[in-house]
Amino acid sequence: MKDREQLLSKAIEIFEGLPASDKQVDGPLTAIKKAASELHVSLPDDVANLRTARKSQLVRELKYRIMAENPEHPDDLAVDAFAEAMKAKMRRSREEKGRDGWQMASSAHLTYLLMEHLEKGDPVDVANFAMMLHQNEQNIDEIVVQAYRKSIAS
Repeated sequence: MKDREQLLSKAIEIFEGLPASDKQVDGPLTAIKKAASELHVSLPDDVANLRTARKSQLVRELKYRIMAENPEHPDDLAVDAFAEAMKAKMRRSREEKGRDGWQMASSAHLTYLLMEHLEKGDPVDVANFAMMLHQNEQNIDEIVVQAYRKSIAS
């Protein structure tokens, strides 16, 4: 337990020293890995494993502690972190997949994409489609929602 506390304390110290751009998305994970290296302690399996590292209990705990020490409200910090994840996803879609033009899309099309991505399970994708509807001053298209529900029910 002492190693864990020491690791988290050192990780907070390292996180605070990271440039702002490095604090986004994987900042806490980076801080934990650097702290473990400096303290010569082994990482828990869920942090060492690339597939589970971002969602590990230790990373979540570090994020919570970072938010608790920050004078900003944790809700504001969570929204900021989520917005960064949304921006990164949008940037990748533009640069790697050539996606653009959502500003001209119909509410029906964006609603369909939102519903489709809801099933895929990535909340960042869902949030991005909700943002597109919001920024276009469009509502979720109820006809599309009803048709989508009907299609998956049969």
